[in-house]
Amino acid sequence: MRAKTPILTIILTLTILTVLPSSLSSGRAVAQSGFTPWSPFGPQEKKLIITDYGDLNGMLNAFQNGQIDIPDSPLGVAGTSSCINANFFCTSPTSEFGIFQLDINHRIPFLGISLQENRSAPPPSLILPVTTGPGCSAGFGQLIVQLRNQEQGNAVILDSLNKLTISNQPSGSPSATVGDSGGVNPTGTYVFPCILGGTYAISSSVYNSNSSCSSVTPTICVSVGGGQTVTTTLLVDWNSPSTKQPSQAGVYVGRALSHLLDKPSFIQGVFGNLATFDDEQVAPSQNVPGLFSNTAECSDHLWFSPCNPVSGYNFVSDSVGGGSEWWTLPGQANGVSLGYSGVSDLRAACDDFVKAGFTVVGGANSTDCGDVALASQGSVALSTYAHLDNRGQHVFNAWRTNQGRKEFGIILSDTINFLFGTPNNGCTVLYWGTSCTPKGATFSQSLCVLQQACAWNIYQGGWDLSPFPQQLYDDYHSSFGSSFCGGPPVVTLANYPVYCDPALDTYAAAGEFSPTLPQSTQFFAKAAATGTSNGMTDPAFTRIDQFLALNGWNFQQCTGSPPPCFSRSSLVNTLGRGFLAGYGYWSLLNMRQVPGYVPPSPGFAPGGGDPDLIRRGFSQDIFSMSPFQAYTNTEREIVSLLYDSLLQANPMTGGADGQIVDWQTIAHSSTFNPSEVSCNTLNGCITGTTTSIWQLRNDIKFQDGTPLTADDVVYTILSFRDVPAIYYQYLVSSVSSATALSSRTVQIKLQGQSAFGMSDLGSVPIIPRHIWEPVCGPIVNGGIPGGSTSPCADPTFDPMAQGIMIGGGPWQCIVPVGFPNAGHVGGSCVEPVCQPACVGGQVVQIGTKILLTRYDGFARCCPDDTSSSLYKLSWADKNNDGIVNILDLANIAAHYGQPDPYWVNSNIAPGSTVNAVDLATVAIYFGHGTIYPFRPLQLTDLDPQIDPFFCPATGC
Repeated sequence: MRAKTPILTIILTLTILTVLPSSLSSGRAVAQSGFTPWSPFGPQEKKLIITDYGDLNGMLNAFQNGQIDIPDSPLGVAGTSSCINANFFCTSPTSEFGIFQLDINHRIPFLGISLQENRSAPPPSLILPVTTGPGCSAGFGQLIVQLRNQEQGNAVILDSLNKLTISNQPSGSPSATVGDSGGVNPTGTYVFPCILGGTYAISSSVYNSNSSCSSVTPTICVSVGGGQTVTTTLLVDWNSPSTKQPSQAGVYVGRALSHLLDKPSFIQGVFGNLATFDDEQVAPSQNVPGLFSNTAECSDHLWFSPCNPVSGYNFVSDSVGGGSEWWTLPGQANGVSLGYSGVSDLRAACDDFVKAGFTVVGGANSTDCGDVALASQGSVALSTYAHLDNRGQHVFNAWRTNQGRKEFGIILSDTINFLFGTPNNGCTVLYWGTSCTPKGATFSQSLCVLQQACAWNIYQGGWDLSPFPQQLYDDYHSSFGSSFCGGPPVVTLANYPVYCDPALDTYAAAGEFSPTLPQSTQFFAKAAATGTSNGMTDPAFTRIDQFLALNGWNFQQCTGSPPPCFSRSSLVNTLGRGFLAGYGYWSLLNMRQVPGYVPPSPGFAPGGGDPDLIRRGFSQDIFSMSPFQAYTNTEREIVSLLYDSLLQANPMTGGADGQIVDWQTIAHSSTFNPSEVSCNTLNGCITGTTTSIWQLRNDIKFQDGTPLTADDVVYTILSFRDVPAIYYQYLVSSVSSATALSSRTVQIKLQGQSAFGMSDLGSVPIIPRHIWEPVCGPIVNGGIPGGSTSPCADPTFDPMAQGIMIGGGPWQCIVPVGFPNAGHVGGSCVEPVCQPACVGGQVVQIGTKILLTRYDGFARCCPDDTSSSLYKLSWADKNNDGIVNILDLANIAAHYGQPDPYWVNSNIAPGSTVNAVDLATVAIYFGHGTIYPFRPLQLTDLDPQIDPFFCPATGC
């Protein structure tokens, strides 16, 4: 399942920059041993307090003092000393599903030079007249097509993944589909088998071939006569809605900026072994084949010979640190050890800036980059030297001060200042547009970057990624760049760098809508290489993370025979994400205190000594809790706890090995009709439609007691698409219709065919229609036309203050005792620093607490409640295979009217024999399960006690 920060989810919580006080226990922390198992039910604890500490240091200080059970951020280099404290549990290192990069604002000029230009794509067409010759038998003809891209000067398209289809007009039948005749060594020629003579329309699976069907150009139709072989050329465009495209300057400015960071030395200087460098906008754990060639740029720098770059746009691995050269003094003042580029890469960067349109002044000529680079050497400051002309303009650096991003931003600023003749904070670079010297910003101040509401050229950004490289579509496709790329206008942009690239759009869309995961990965690999080549970003690094929690939650220490603990699930070190903000769902569902645990040091008891409490620490503020406006990791974590989704992914799997469990459903399925046309306002009309069917559980209720039905699912899907929900819209952007077939059955139609379609829909948090329809507007003709102008689209609309934070998730928001309207479900449950005089709204800042309570009506709650739906389901699943099936029903039917030590259960029904209530209960839960469609042994790292009531700790 996708997690994103598909759309953008910026990782704004980064690293721990302080060390433990010497007064704490010096014994080594308990390190993770093997996997941390998970259970498909909970919550185990009854209360959850989330406290906003404002930043990393504040949160860590509280953790070090025993005030937090589970922080939301990984350890950094300086924080590794935390793993020597015996009060803590320290997870195993893991490469994260995340990446940090230099974002480039493609919307505004860079030192006066535009990075984009208008795109004008002529309509696709065959070249007429065609060439004919003999071939095939009477009544049948053959078609041979050469494919060319008219946006690349009619270059032959060499793409082994593309398919061409011919379909008889106007009926559409017969038809035929073929790939490039060269197979894995494509030639650009497509040879169709003999087919019934007639007029045929030609379409491409990857490129834009949409045009008219006529006898004159532009046309995509050709007449194939009986006994003929017809040869023609089809001119196609990139498959993109963009009205813009990268200019030559945009391509070369991106390449130049990439040369300014010496990645190998930067990683060693800042992270040691706790990060790896990246050359493409994908994380190593996503397993995307690297198609970008490091030597591709060698022809632009013939002086560098032999040309064997150490990484993408990085010729030589240097050892230049802050203060080691005369122009790197700001780096020395800000603790930058290594990462500056040396002479070769500085010359290459200068070359690329010249190709972008800049000129050298003070050198032998206007392209004398050799003297520019040589001037970088030595410790004695130069009063004059050859440098690039900044045209009296400035580069605005939206600088972030977290570990890694801080040093990255200083290196880029120092090097740009040097290259453009204003070394050592000389003001070519202005931090946040106002300061010549390094100046940071709070998270709330940096939100303007995401909204294109402040001037910036470069930004040290970070993405939280899914196991699949869908960020290349969700975060960089032109349709998510608002009206700047020709899409619909929005306030907060998913594609906030406004990168409008028809070539990337083509490959990213093909990856997003591929029917199989292997094919999808191949297209995303093309998209990643295209982005690197065309200056989309400067990919920098991916962290290797470790996380901390108080050891009193660590059930790995429960050993012995018989074990002192009922099972092992508690803290869940989620694959690629650990305990990161946005991914607390599984740990907060499973966490429970180790029986009899005594911390080595006083003050480090789990829950602060309260046996029913979990204390979660957030290191960044929250500005919206509305499902429509939640965007950051912390905001989305709150949404995930209060609302729940149709499906859940096994937290210990991802990528091609990902396992997805029916969560609020008992089954889901899909079929594809290649000839059915489906339309929506986002994508227009597309031929080929996926029809999905979702069967809901019958024991789901929202926290106000209202049953969750198909109407709620339909309203969620359509409103998230049409309002839209700024984070979740990408999950439903291909939805053409959603219909309630019954109270428990939903039909959702999707445009095209995608390997991600079902998991995307299953990831959406379901909201109650009866609460949100009066706010967002009603469904009219299959959409919500008033959604975009409703309060749901207003970032200031506050559902917490309105008391409508009601979902179907494992935790609920109840007004605390002692406040007005105490006990009201839906909030506010925010306790600001002004308490006890007030409760707060959705804006959560330093010192504010969010008080959540276990929702006992949650379908998978509660492991300690024999009156719960979970208990009844567990009882009905007598053979403990994770689902109530015909074997269970047959078993109880065979014992009807008889005494039975298992089926006769006073928690289900009174009496001494199996009765009608018992039989009805099994029938009600027939088809329901906890881990469907899997069996217990099929799920990776599942706790063997899949049933907390009738299954022993060692498994069933």
